[in-house]
Amino acid sequence: MAVDRVEKRLRRVTAALDAAEIRYAVVGGNAVPAWVARVDPSATRATSDVDLLVQHSDLEAITQAMNNLGFERQVLGGFVLFTDPEEPSRRSGVCLA
Repeated sequence: MAVDRVEKRLRRVTAALDAAEIRYAVVGGNAVPAWVARVDPSATRATSDVDLLVQHSDLEAITQAMNNLGFERQVLGGFVLFTDPEEPSRRSGVCLA
């Protein structure tokens, strides 16, 4: 069930970024299984957050797209994190790199 929530979050966010014509790459725990599963399907693991690689110049447009989904922007150290209103934990947020 937790994996379904993460996948739903990933799909909602990427659909919003696609609609806003914002370029991104899915990285981290959501991207790794696609590659690891080719070698050893049993080695894949679940993750609770969504990690996206984006261009810094798109930050305001990304913030607008995420706000439209109800996500709240936070700056933690050098990272920008958006918390999901459906699951407002930092551990299950969308982190930009």
